Amino acid sequence: TTGAQSYTGATTLNGAYTGTGFTVAGATTLGGATTVGGSTITLGSVSGAHSLGLTGTGAVALGAANLASLTASGATINTAGVTTTGAQSYTGATTLNGAYTGTGFTVAGATTLGGATSVTGTAVNTGTIDGAQALTINGGAGTVLVGALGSTTALASADVSGGSLNIAGARTSGAQTYTGTAITASGQYATTGGAYTLAGSTTLGGATSVSTDGGTVTTGDVNGTAAGAQSLSIDAGTGATSLGALGSNIRLGAVLVRANTTVLNGATYAGNSLAFQGTGANANVRLTRAMTTFNSTTGTSAGAISISPNLIGTTARAQSVAFIAGSGTGADSSNGDITLGNL
Repeated sequence: TTGAQSYTGATTLNGAYTGTGFTVAGATTLGGATTVGGSTITLGSVSGAHSLGLTGTGAVALGAANLASLTASGATINTAGVTTTGAQSYTGATTLNGAYTGTGFTVAGATTLGGATSVTGTAVNTGTIDGAQALTINGGAGTVLVGALGSTTALASADVSGGSLNIAGARTSGAQTYTGTAITASGQYATTGGAYTLAGSTTLGGATSVSTDGGTVTTGDVNGTAAGAQSLSIDAGTGATSLGALGSNIRLGAVLVRANTTVLNGATYAGNSLAFQGTGANANVRLTRAMTTFNSTTGTSAGAISISPNLIGTTARAQSVAFIAGSGTGADSSNGDITLGNL
């Protein structure tokens, strides 16, 4: 039509529909592959084992949907949960609310959470996500790529899993959990008391900081992308940290860990400099391996190694420790300072 189209009642769509505006007030069933184009598009619930394509130049709104696949574009897109046997793709400023399941899930544009939201797919790719709601992303064994989470409005929580993850910072009031075989992390991560967990081998893609305001921080092994080029700062405040090896394969840049108690589960901690700080009179750093090595050597020079809390073992006389801050010979600039609290 050259003007608008409006349908009121249970409606079956099949084929191509184009008008200045398109509205269905009632449940929609797809009788075949369907495309809708218009300046504004408003649909209620939609079902049918067929593909649906929505192309709007203005606002696009869609109720709960169960389809073969969905492609939606518009200046704004508002959805209420979608299940597809194929892929889902959204292009534009998108609001998500509810459960989304498909073989692939892509949002090209900024996302706002309108309510608690879960996304499940073999490949998940989004830009920034904001909104004071809980977010769960499950990429199975596939790839999950997300932009910054909560940079404008902090999320309630974030739980992201997949075969490989690429994450770019997050701000939540509650917990953050990232689970993957291979995790690439960069940016700033902050909770207001919630726990922070990296469950998987992690590579830093850039300078990375974690602050939890007392929440527990747990990581597996963490390495850099290029030797000495990616810094890591972890501040658990009065909380605890439990860390895997840091820089054991590719040395990190400056490493700073601040917590009341820190448990080191790795055998090697290597960075341009290493600093472990405590937040209470009885703060401690506890070793769990038979031998733990702290290494700040960067080639022809070395940075400082500092452990201000009590340095303790797990079992009496069962943990040994080595500090390497240069060769111990040559110019002062070739060797770093080693500063220790009680041993």
